[in-house]
Amino acid sequence: MSRCAPFAYGESAATVARRTSIRDKLTYIVPALIPKALILATIALVTNGCGKGECTKFGGCPAVDEDPDAGTVVINLSYSNAFITIDEDPPQDMALLGGQVILAPSEPNCIASSDHPCHAKLSRLKFQVSGFTQRFSDNSTLTVDEPVVSLMAPVELDDQGAGFLIPAGNQFQTCALVDGRRQSDTAKSNELTTLIFDEARRSMSVSSSFVLIVHADSDKCAAVTYSMHLIAAGNW
Repeated sequence: MSRCAPFAYGESAATVARRTSIRDKLTYIVPALIPKALILATIALVTNGCGKGECTKFGGCPAVDEDPDAGTVVINLSYSNAFITIDEDPPQDMALLGGQVILAPSEPNCIASSDHPCHAKLSRLKFQVSGFTQRFSDNSTLTVDEPVVSLMAPVELDDQGAGFLIPAGNQFQTCALVDGRRQSDTAKSNELTTLIFDEARRSMSVSSSFVLIVHADSDKCAAVTYSMHLIAAGNW
């Protein structure tokens, strides 16, 4: 298949596993306080035309979130023994290099329920993953270095007992070096993101679905998107 043709991978085992209860997975992770993250990524690759030259439409990486201030909690997500699976043949190893959540609960030690929801402002949700090289069927490649994916924030959140929920359709920015050229773009998430905030244990678990988007370094700036799902834990 040519690099210029539409291209997609099939459903992976990670996608099937993700249909089980997110709450069950996160409830297991939080009490254990495991110092590692598990990232399950299902990759859907789409290209929209090729061309010679350079892509100059998406330069720079503007800030899309807020730094911490008084009253915020900063949670650094663990990268130790992190693992990412990609639905490719052969599979490509990736890793979670870092991540951060900045949250400002409106009520300390809030116990969430449908009758008493907890509120918070999310100022940052950011993931840094390792770089990778995508090889196409014509043996051409696309090299992505230093990819960082960030939710466009701040976002006001509610927890009614199932965690702070970020609905599908929120924008995530990807900032990366693509074939040596710095670029950024945004794409809407296609699934729910859930944050389980355990103030008593000073821990958080994150189950996030987002789209990593880059553009081929050609005059047509062909879009390449990766639909990813991540499960991670951290504390403060």
